[in-house]
Amino acid sequence: MYHTTSSLLVNGKKLLVFINDHLPEVLNCMKNYQINGKPVDLNMLNKCIYDMISVNFPEQENHSNSTKTNEKSCENIEHSQAKSIMSITCTSNTCSNTENKNINEENSEISTKDNSNIKRKEDIKEIHSDTVRQPLQNVNELLHARENITQDENSVKSLLHQLLDKTDSLFELVKSIDKQCIEDKQDFQNKIDQVNDRITAFSKKMCTIDEHQTQHLYDIENSVKLVKVDQDKNFSHVHNKIQSLADRVKDLPSRTQYNAKNFEVEKSNENIDYRSVNSNTANTSKTYIDQSHTTIRNSQLFPDERKEKTLIIGSSIIKGIDANKVGKDVHIRTNRGATVPTLTEKIKKSNIQHYKSIILVVGGNDASVRIHPEAFKEKYDDMIKTVKSINPGINIAVSEICPRRNVDTEIYNAILHRVSTEHKLKIIKQTDAFVSRGGDLVSSYYHRDGIHLTNQGTILLLRNINKVVNIFNQTTISQSNNESNEQHGKRQTIANTFNGIC
Repeated sequence: MYHTTSSLLVNGKKLLVFINDHLPEVLNCMKNYQINGKPVDLNMLNKCIYDMISVNFPEQENHSNSTKTNEKSCENIEHSQAKSIMSITCTSNTCSNTENKNINEENSEISTKDNSNIKRKEDIKEIHSDTVRQPLQNVNELLHARENITQDENSVKSLLHQLLDKTDSLFELVKSIDKQCIEDKQDFQNKIDQVNDRITAFSKKMCTIDEHQTQHLYDIENSVKLVKVDQDKNFSHVHNKIQSLADRVKDLPSRTQYNAKNFEVEKSNENIDYRSVNSNTANTSKTYIDQSHTTIRNSQLFPDERKEKTLIIGSSIIKGIDANKVGKDVHIRTNRGATVPTLTEKIKKSNIQHYKSIILVVGGNDASVRIHPEAFKEKYDDMIKTVKSINPGINIAVSEICPRRNVDTEIYNAILHRVSTEHKLKIIKQTDAFVSRGGDLVSSYYHRDGIHLTNQGTILLLRNINKVVNIFNQTTISQSNNESNEQHGKRQTIANTFNGIC
């Protein structure tokens, strides 16, 4: 122990003192360290003690040198004591009492010196024990700290193992999730491809259907065009027949009267000579010539009048129009309770190809039911398109809605102005003429319901129409006798009949 461990502590002291005083403490520390079930590493223990003393007690080396000096002096004292004892023993038999006395004195001196040396040794021992005891306590603390560090290392290792296990499990979980994501992505891509394939197939099918529909519509349009051509031919043929029939009807009274006159002349002049007969023959030929000129003139005028015909069509607002107050070529068609859609259906079922102009007087009933303005415009556009599809060359005039009681007609009249501007149509203004300066309806123009027009209101309506489309200008054939007037009335009746047929 002296030569291997803790030489720094025991240097300068007696080995016996170290063994008796300090070795049990060292062994106790070593024993406590062995109780924990761990082997004692003497080199490590020695190094720890040495490092601790070198760091915490740098003055310990100087103190150990002084301790060595004290130890040497103590050994010298002991050696001198031993020599004195040996001398005393050797001379005990030969010395006298005087010598014994001297020896006793010397021994007393030596004992005094020994006591002083022992006291000095005890002081040195106390100093050295103090210097040694404190490092031993630090060594014990270091051992406990090392044990705690070892325990902490074990706990850290266990935690690291747990962390590694958790990391492995987490890695496996992430790996499985990644694999599942790849599978889901592949599945999703497959579904997208399927959807794209279906969309492509659907698009191809729709293209095929569109082509078939386009071809079908083209065939229908061609069929409609052919039907229209046939209708035009049939209408022209029927119209020619009606025209010839009308001409014959117009000539029928003249021929009847002529035959009656001839019968009377033949009956009254049975006994007249050949000269009078020649005279009657000349008169008869003259009558035939006049009649032929009249027939030719009538046949020339009637087609021209047909080309200038005007149709006024609308709701019951025009029911008070008297046909005698307008031109003979102006026809009136009243549809009670008509709205824009119902009037469109009426126009589709009517033949308006022989009219040059058409005047639309409708929309009041739509305003009364408060139809949505945009829907009203859409339906009015459809009606205009219907008229143009039947007779592309017809002149269309749109009449404003006459003001009504408790009905807001301004917004609908604004739409009519938009329609007329978009389709480049004539617009007939009605609002300002039927409203007073105060904004109220002129009572003389309306019945009690505040909707339908009186005679004065109807005349005002026609005047407003005539400002845009001439409906009062008419062509008549001047005749001086009652026969011509009768023929004119029959011609008007025939025209009305023709209108009903169409």
